[in-house]
Amino acid sequence: MNKMFHVFRAGEHSGTVYASDHAEAERQIRDLYGPAKWVVAVPDSAGPKGRELARIRSAALADAYHRTAGRGVADFRKEHVCLSFDPYVLEYFRRAGVGWQRRIHEALAEHVAQAKLKGVETSVPKEP
Repeated sequence: MNKMFHVFRAGEHSGTVYASDHAEAERQIRDLYGPAKWVVAVPDSAGPKGRELARIRSAALADAYHRTAGRGVADFRKEHVCLSFDPYVLEYFRRAGVGWQRRIHEALAEHVAQAKLKGVETSVPKEP
């Protein structure tokens, strides 16, 4: 005998499915909504409290997913440039593993900050 399952998607009640068990209900909602992690099925027998918990859970999962998807928009954009470094410089930063580009950026940013504190401005030689 099939049971009724309430489907909550991103905090909203989006319908019902009828299935023999919870696993079958999950399969049906994956067919309907795809692999979204914020779709939750709860049996009708769970009562109002169970449905409310499922609604809250699906909303929290959707919020967490949307907050972590991508890096978001920064207040400023970094500029992509092509630089050449001596091999020993790259080896020094790469030796520490993942994030070596960020460490190069941090080293250069620290150098600029120290130069500004000392009042040293970069001068660009004028071409003849």
